[in-house]
Formats: sequence, C-alpha cells, structure tokens
Amino acid sequence: MRGCLTGAMATIKDVARKAGVSTATVSHVLNGTRSVRLETRDAVLQAMADLDYMPSAYARALRTRSSRQIGYVVADLINPFFASIFSGVEKVALKRGYTVVVSHSGEDAQLELEVINGLVAHGVDGLIVAPVGSSQLCTASREIVIPMVFIDRTCAGSLVPAVTTIMTEAIAQAVNTIHSRGFYEVALIAGRAGLSTTDHRVEAYLKAVHARGLSPRIYAGNSDVDSGQSAAKWAMSFDKPVGVVCGNNLMATGFVQTLLEAQKLQDYAMGLVVIGDDQWTNFTTPPLSIISQPTVDLGAMGANMLIDQIENSEQHVESVQLPCQFHPREALATDGDWREQ
Repeated sequence: MRGCLTGAMATIKDVARKAGVSTATVSHVLNGTRSVRLETRDAVLQAMADLDYMPSAYARALRTRSSRQIGYVVADLINPFFASIFSGVEKVALKRGYTVVVSHSGEDAQLELEVINGLVAHGVDGLIVAPVGSSQLCTASREIVIPMVFIDRTCAGSLVPAVTTIMTEAIAQAVNTIHSRGFYEVALIAGRAGLSTTDHRVEAYLKAVHARGLSPRIYAGNSDVDSGQSAAKWAMSFDKPVGVVCGNNLMATGFVQTLLEAQKLQDYAMGLVVIGDDQWTNFTTPPLSIISQPTVDLGAMGANMLIDQIENSEQHVESVQLPCQFHPREALATDGDWREQ
C-alpha cells in the first residue's frame, strides 16, 4: 500500500528502514556518490516508490551548492516573441538537467533589479536576461555574482555575453523590395528608445534607404500595441500610402488593427513588412511579408551558453549574432493602381 505515512511526507530514514539499509546507502543511490549493489539499489528504489518519497530539491541544493535552476527575465511574458525564446531555453535546460524560473521586468529598470536580486537570493545558478534600456546590468563594471547571458538585447561596453540577432541584410532586402514595387517612400516604425534592438534596426534602415537614394522617415514608437496604432494614423496622414517596416510584432498588431478599422489595409499591405513572425500575419488578406527571427534558436543557444558557464567557471563564452530572414509574401507581389509608375 502506497503513501503509508498517512498524510506525513516520507523521509530518507523511512526509505532506509523499509529497504533495510542505512540512510547513507539511500543517499548514495540518490546522488550516485558511491557504487551500490544492483539488488540493494532496486530495494531502495522500490521503497521510494512504495512510500511516494520525493527527494528534497532544496536539501540537495544546500549539499551541492547548486539549485539546478536558471532564471529567465524578460520584458513581457505574454509577448509571443519572448514566449518563443523561452521554448528554446526550456528545451535545452531540461535536457541538461535544469529547470527554469520565469519572471518579467515590465520594461522597468527598478523592477528588473528587484526581480534579479530575488532570483539570486532564491539560489538560481545563472540568469538569462533581456535587459531594459536603462538597465543597471548594462554597466560594464557591475559585479555579476552568478553567470549571466543577455538574450535578444545587449549593452554597449557590457562584459556579459549575449545572443542577439542581426538583420542588416534582411532590412535592406525589405526596403529594396518595397521601393521596387512603387512605393515612393519607405518609413520605419522604430521601437522603444534606448534598446540595442531599436538602435540596430534604425541603423540598418538608414543604411538601406540611403543606399536606395531615399529620404528616411522614422516614427518613434514604444514597442507596444498603442504606439503601433498611433504610427498607423501617422502613416495615413501622407498624401499617398508609404511603405513601412514595422519594428516589432506588437507595434505591427496595433498598426494593422488601425488600418483594418479604417478599411485601409489593402492600400498598405503591399508595402508593409513586419519584423516578427506571429501567426496572424499569415491570416490577413493578403498575407503580410515578414522578417523572421530565430527565436527558438536564440533561447537554445542562450541556455547552452549559460549552462556552460555554470558548469565550467573557467570557460570563456563569446557573444553570438544570429541572422534574420526576409520573407516576401503575396502582398509584395500584387500591383496597386495608385503607385507612381
């Protein structure tokens, strides 16, 4: 009969008593610290099963000084972008024997610091962080008490290794394609100021429009749905529809929503490119072109980089940039009567 302790949790002493061995032997079976005869090991495992015994992760952490946990701190857990990165983090972490503690900063530097201090106090072995723009973590001289990896975003001069994306070529392809389809201007809806991702996309956009002989038009967004809605109203204020590279998935959601409400999506769809590959971009009519980001690979590589540091403190880990891909869809293959010929 299982659960024979009648409401009390089984202890290692209960397992030892039932298996007829010492507590030290049970410990050796649990931790693999010493060879145990096969029949003894089987008796211990059977006793654990009969008693529903679960080893204490906290106690093991005290013994080994390792919690086998890593922290994942990002701006917004609801954002599909960060959720997709998490799937890559978790897959690698579980494969390598770690669990992931998830939290969010809300793009607030003070909250980010409080969350990270809490995770460190909780005993996580390392951190994967998408730093906010004004993050104190970005100070190169800051003492990092546990291994850390930046994900998606980084900071100039930081000593923390990072896994980020590079989309210079993808943005150039997007601008060239939009302009070649007859849009007389190509604008960028930029993300939150102070983020390395925003700086990189603005730089890539400026390089692309200047190479094409175009004048830059940048709308300063805030990487959220509301600023995407405002950006759509700004774009509709021009005499003719302009081409648009929308700086992230959330702003694109607000941008397209506003165009749909104004019944203007068809006018802009040919020249609209979304950075991000949320599934809804497939379901508009016509489907929208995108610049896809290797989100799962970002998470997987970040987790491997972090765990490598945790398990070998002497190992030097280099930052990595992963390329993004431009995917023109049906929208960019359809003519529009209004365009300049």
